[in-house]
Amino acid sequence: MEKKMADFSASDYQPLLSSDYLGWSGLKVTQWERIPPARMYDASQLSNHVIVIHGTAEPLLLQFFDGRHPREKKVTAGEVQIFPAGEKWSCQWTRPLSFVKLELDPLFLEQVAEESGFWHADKKKLDLGFLIRADKLVVLTQWMLEEVQNGGQSGKLYNHSLANMAAVHLLRYYTRYRQKPCGHLRHEQTCYNHD
Repeated sequence: MEKKMADFSASDYQPLLSSDYLGWSGLKVTQWERIPPARMYDASQLSNHVIVIHGTAEPLLLQFFDGRHPREKKVTAGEVQIFPAGEKWSCQWTRPLSFVKLELDPLFLEQVAEESGFWHADKKKLDLGFLIRADKLVVLTQWMLEEVQNGGQSGKLYNHSLANMAAVHLLRYYTRYRQKPCGHLRHEQTCYNHD
């Protein structure tokens, strides 16, 4: 008889840091250290967009399962996974795993999309992303973790601004209607694709 797979969000593991006590709305950030080898799924993916930033110092082999196509990749610190809300993926790892997890409420992302001018329906759904480099998102997450570490000392406006910047960044670069760089502009400049 096959053992039932564990739900990470209902496990006994506790985050090293969590934004829960800061009262942030629409976004939650947690930092997890040295989670023992396991195969788990995360039920929070069913209702929230989940972004995982890997932090394990040495490269680590991860297996991903979506029920149809298993994938296996070596993950290094700083690589990002994006799981859109409603997706059910599980992971298996064979050495202790460290990571930062962002959970975004889809309604918060939709609100930011409308307020920011991303009015297209397909703009509000994140694309699935496996082990991608997202340096700006990593920096925003580091700022969020610093704010959690200092007890939210910068205040609600700063915290709300970080959440909005993260949401806008995800909308611009990790949705179907993403912004694309133009060949004739300098590297720092971007044009909009309105196909």
